[in-house]
Amino acid sequence: MIFGWPKTPNAYVSVTDQYVFVFVCAFAYFAFFNACYSNPGIVNITNAEKVNKLFDHDYLIFSPKMCSTCLIDKPARSKHCSLCKVCVAKADHHCAWSGCFRKTVLYPFPYVFFITVNNCVGHNNYRYFLLFLVGTWILCFYMTYIVSCVLLNEIKIHNVARYLVIDPKTNQRRQITQTEVYLFMAQSQAVLTALAVSGCKWQNSQRIF
Repeated sequence: MIFGWPKTPNAYVSVTDQYVFVFVCAFAYFAFFNACYSNPGIVNITNAEKVNKLFDHDYLIFSPKMCSTCLIDKPARSKHCSLCKVCVAKADHHCAWSGCFRKTVLYPFPYVFFITVNNCVGHNNYRYFLLFLVGTWILCFYMTYIVSCVLLNEIKIHNVARYLVIDPKTNQRRQITQTEVYLFMAQSQAVLTALAVSGCKWQNSQRIF
């Protein structure tokens, strides 16, 4: 957004695209923070009986037993998380990519905040986690589309496709090739090109002009 936003709207990116991009970002972050900070479904003494009624024991994978750490009857499909130190109903996994802001000293920036998920994914927040994955997937593809359009517009307004270069073999001037256009844009717009390439691998096979 920092590098591409000032170059929009343009011939290929409308104001509507800007609003859609902001909406998709907001949606992804909404789902992310809800997955991070919502209760994943912690099981304790006060709600253990209620949670036990959610799922039946199949006596194949899940059999009635007590959690030796929490000292409660473990509901079916629950798991004790050694990191959170709690039992989680319908536990899926402990996600290491959400949950808190961590301030780290990283030279040359004295204070850098990393967003990390340090929360379990369980019965109460797995919907938010799935929405976060979907939102991130949409954001990657849409970001690739927007950045590619910005780069295409840069090629158009600067008439890069008509640049003349000196052929190292013949030492004669010739028109720039498509591959050389890619290389030129990668050098002159390094950040935007990196975003376009990293957003989605399928974009590598698309022709931009």
